[in-house]
Amino acid sequence: MVKNKKVFTVLATAFLLTSISISVSAASSTPNASDAPARIAQVVPSSNFVDNLNTTQIETNSTVQVTDVPNITVPLSTEPVQVLTEKNVAARGSNAPTNFWNLANNSYSGSFSYVEDYVFTNYYFPVNGEKIIYINVTTTPVNHGATGKYRIVAYELTTGNVAATYKGTVGITANAIFYNLNQNKTYYFGILNDMDSPIDGSLTVFH
Repeated sequence: MVKNKKVFTVLATAFLLTSISISVSAASSTPNASDAPARIAQVVPSSNFVDNLNTTQIETNSTVQVTDVPNITVPLSTEPVQVLTEKNVAARGSNAPTNFWNLANNSYSGSFSYVEDYVFTNYYFPVNGEKIIYINVTTTPVNHGATGKYRIVAYELTTGNVAATYKGTVGITANAIFYNLNQNKTYYFGILNDMDSPIDGSLTVFH
């Protein structure tokens, strides 16, 4: 009888252990939140998002430049037209203008005649807040039928260095804008005749 009880006890213990093993195995095979694979977060930018790492940075070019502005309205000066006389370009440095013309108050108008080489404005001009100066130039050949080119040159007053050059055709009105000018400096202009024939003309400098 004791022997039978021992056998029963061993069998009961084995059954209990088997049940526990099956229960644990079943529990292990059931997925839960901790067993689920980790989710990878993905940020989707809105339409207003700007990726600065992939945006091309545009650098501002500080070099003085000049271009056409064909539809600009040229303001008439209320001051008398300045008569510009031809000067030797080699002596330009010593003949740079000494008088200041404030374009904020009035545009500057000048005329020239029978220019074979060079003529310069007899005033120098300030730069406005937009770092620009406009100039309108009309030219005609003295000799009927003559054709050729000329240049509008902006000079920095202190150094006499060329800031920028506009190339025009004699007989065609030029409306030019010189921009990226230095607001701490002043400028004057020269008309350089590249023809083998003299030219007449007029100009207006304004903001």
